[in-house]
Amino acid sequence: MTNQVKFLIFAMAAVFLLAAGVALAQEELATTTVDVSQEINLDGNIQAQDLEVSEPGILPNSPFYFLKNWARGIQQLITFNPVKKAELNLRFTNEKLLEARKVSEKTKDPEVLKRAVENYQKEIEKLKNQTDKIKDKANQNEEVGKFLDKFIKQQTLQQRILEKLETQVPTQALEKIEIVREEHLQIFGEVMTWLEDKNEIQKRLEKNIEEIRGSDFKDFKNLEFLKALEEKAPEAAREAIRVTQDNILNRLGDKLEKMAPDQQEKFKEYAEKISTAKDRQIEILDSLLEKMKIATSTENLRHLIEKLDEGKENILEKITPEESKEQIKKAKEMIDGVEKLLQERPELLKEPAISQLLENAKKHLILAEESQKNEKYGAAFGHANASLQDAENALRKITAFRASQGPPVRVDARFYPDVKTQLLAGDLLAMPAVRQASDSAMTVDHWKFQNAITALNSVDKNEIGVKKGIVLSAVDDVKNLIGAIPSDVDWITYNMEPGMTPSTDFADPVSSVKQFADVVRASGRKIGFAPLRSFIDNNQGTQQMSDIINSVDGIMYQGQLLLPNIGEDAFVQTVQEKYAYVKSVNPNVEFSLQLWLGRQTPQEMISAFNRLTNSMDWAGIGTHDINKTSQVKEVLSGLSWRQQSSPTPIPIPIPGSKFPLGINISLSGATYDFWNTHALPTDIVSSYTKDIDLLTRAIAGVKFLFTHPNTPESDMDLAVSKNIGYVTANIETTDLDLQIASESAQYSMAKARGLKFIFAPMGHILEESYSYQDYAMLKNTDYIFYQTQYLQDSSRNLGTTDPSIQIANYAVRVKALISKIRPYIVEHKVWVQVSVNPPDNRCITADRVIQYIDSIEDGSQNSPDGIIIFYASKYDTTGDRQDDGNCLSKGFPSRVDVMKQVIEHYRSSVIPSPSCLPRPACLDSAPRCLLPEPAEGWCPFTQPRACTADAKQCPDGSYVSRTGPNCEFAPCPGQ
Repeated sequence: MTNQVKFLIFAMAAVFLLAAGVALAQEELATTTVDVSQEINLDGNIQAQDLEVSEPGILPNSPFYFLKNWARGIQQLITFNPVKKAELNLRFTNEKLLEARKVSEKTKDPEVLKRAVENYQKEIEKLKNQTDKIKDKANQNEEVGKFLDKFIKQQTLQQRILEKLETQVPTQALEKIEIVREEHLQIFGEVMTWLEDKNEIQKRLEKNIEEIRGSDFKDFKNLEFLKALEEKAPEAAREAIRVTQDNILNRLGDKLEKMAPDQQEKFKEYAEKISTAKDRQIEILDSLLEKMKIATSTENLRHLIEKLDEGKENILEKITPEESKEQIKKAKEMIDGVEKLLQERPELLKEPAISQLLENAKKHLILAEESQKNEKYGAAFGHANASLQDAENALRKITAFRASQGPPVRVDARFYPDVKTQLLAGDLLAMPAVRQASDSAMTVDHWKFQNAITALNSVDKNEIGVKKGIVLSAVDDVKNLIGAIPSDVDWITYNMEPGMTPSTDFADPVSSVKQFADVVRASGRKIGFAPLRSFIDNNQGTQQMSDIINSVDGIMYQGQLLLPNIGEDAFVQTVQEKYAYVKSVNPNVEFSLQLWLGRQTPQEMISAFNRLTNSMDWAGIGTHDINKTSQVKEVLSGLSWRQQSSPTPIPIPIPGSKFPLGINISLSGATYDFWNTHALPTDIVSSYTKDIDLLTRAIAGVKFLFTHPNTPESDMDLAVSKNIGYVTANIETTDLDLQIASESAQYSMAKARGLKFIFAPMGHILEESYSYQDYAMLKNTDYIFYQTQYLQDSSRNLGTTDPSIQIANYAVRVKALISKIRPYIVEHKVWVQVSVNPPDNRCITADRVIQYIDSIEDGSQNSPDGIIIFYASKYDTTGDRQDDGNCLSKGFPSRVDVMKQVIEHYRSSVIPSPSCLPRPACLDSAPRCLLPEPAEGWCPFTQPRACTADAKQCPDGSYVSRTGPNCEFAPCPGQ
């Protein structure tokens, strides 16, 4: 073979190998390129068969379209079953929406598109009206349940079609689709609320959304839809929607955590491309990140967190200046709305969760505005979105808090002196100053107006925190009298009724209400509207009623005549519907229900109000008869939500008296008995759930329950069931982000249940990191338990081996930290935990423990609010662990005995109540007797006492008397 031939063969081989290498490289590149088009098509491109209809043929811009509508009309006409008729309406909405989509594919003429969308809009209104006709049968007709299942699935898919339409139409038609989409969400929420018990909404909603076919990532799209729905749905359905969101978020997080890295990469791309709603995309990703960051760390999880962070950053990089500016505007408006509510209910600012969220929202808003100025639009959007979420969460907590407290009451101000002790902060004392005849104007000198002002001036708002209101009945009257109404009156109500309101006001009710509202708001008050009930009933659903509701701050439904006419069950259902209707028009309007003594007995009023606690913002107790004081008091006493008692606060000791002590009672019966004979009411006693029955039997002291990190919610539910008002979380980890996240989660759980929350981190972590993340560790708690056992007798931590200097250094160090952290604790309560078996001296003496306590509890400004006597129960009464040495074998007392000595030192003067009983000896025998524990406890054995003179007859007829230290009957002869 010649050299030329060899070279040629070699060259051809080289070219072949090079080409193969390029092909392989391209193939490898192709396999690493993420393609999520299939997933996006599954979840974004809805087909006609998904909606159980056919692709449209004749379209709205066809000259023959009238024939299609004619056929639909015939179908409606010959369908008599109201549920079947609603199903028919639902089918027509599907068809008309698909028609609009097909029109958008064939033309970009905005007018043609608008008409097609209007066809769909009108059909949605018809569907709403038809479901209104079947709502009364929803509980008795299982066909309604089947319809609702189909309704939820198909309306969810309709939202996806509308969302995609927004990206496909010209700007001139976009606004129309956005309006229709929002109306659709509102109607979706209303219909769902009408046809389903609110306690069952969540189950039905979650079940049907889950059944919609889609990709492995469909939960992300479903979450986006639910967040949009939550904004527009009636208040009665929002909590169910939030719970559904939480469940779906958890399911999505669990799926993602188990996915392979390439699938996680694909999800990142999906989350970026599936939607144009960037605020909701980021909110969902933030929620997923929060969930992931508190889970057990694994390599796969770390990869997922990295991908979620990347996805969020990629979305933010595409933010335009206009988008960030709009998000900042939304955050400002939400903060303003929250602050407006808090002005009306200033006591809510004392709720740490609310005040902290509002503070965070403001901080993020400042950062957003700074980023916007610096042209960092992604950062501006991100901060604005965080601000908006914090403000929205604050609003939710305000709503939840108000719901948990129940609605305030509205009472005639003349009853104030007699019912003052039954009133609560936020209640309204109101007086009427309405015309006696429609043409008799109310003047400053009129006796009605003067009586109203006199009664209102007698109410001391600051004493209880109540509000004041006055009722007028004409636009001219509010214009003439506004200057004479006392400045501390909060509400001015327009009572529009024939006979007291001029006919000129009735000529244009919308204009009259707006005029009245303009005058009231210009004076800085709130405007209420109280027409006859029939006015609301007859105008429900009209533009006129919507305009009025959007012009006022509150609306009153006068139910006093309706209740006796239709009965309580029907009345409750009617009021629930009116409440949902008003809130659907304007969720910020406060709905007041008025009943009337004379029309209703106190018991009838109590029964109706108690059933409607969650369907009114005010309970109006109406009467003009000042002689009905006892009946007003009876109603106030019978309102169930006003009887709920909040946890008893830990008493603040009187200066100069003994400081509070605390122990964990999960030790032994001996400790339990010792505590019951030594504790003061200001002391605290805690236990773990396994000893909760022992805790509930403790006589003295405020009770705490320690929650387990794995079961905080169920533990808190247990505390509520046992009437224990405080829960304590001992989260011990050096991962500060995890610790803060866990603390925040438990704090929210506690607040949702009306519990006080105590955080007990490791002492050295508290000392080193209390200011981490802007003092986050200190803000999600009501109290701090500062563990100081790591300092006791510790030469390495106190810098000396000299016992006396150790005490001095301990005091300086502990008080220094108290001074730093106390301002950031909401209630400024800091308790110090001192151990009877600290790590550096397991066999510490009681005298030494007392020295540590005395060094900080000296009455100075930075002394703690109380002392916890800590005993690690794993070092039981027989001594310490083997590797720590055995205190008993060294001649030291047991740790339980040391704890008793310390408590006895500070509580030696505690004398049991004289009404206590001698402790029967049989309680110490085996088997012991099962005598119930008396409320006052047992008297100590050492206390001599005289026995009562009663006697017991024996079988032989003789009698024996009580004797001995326990005053038990002497044995009968022969026994």
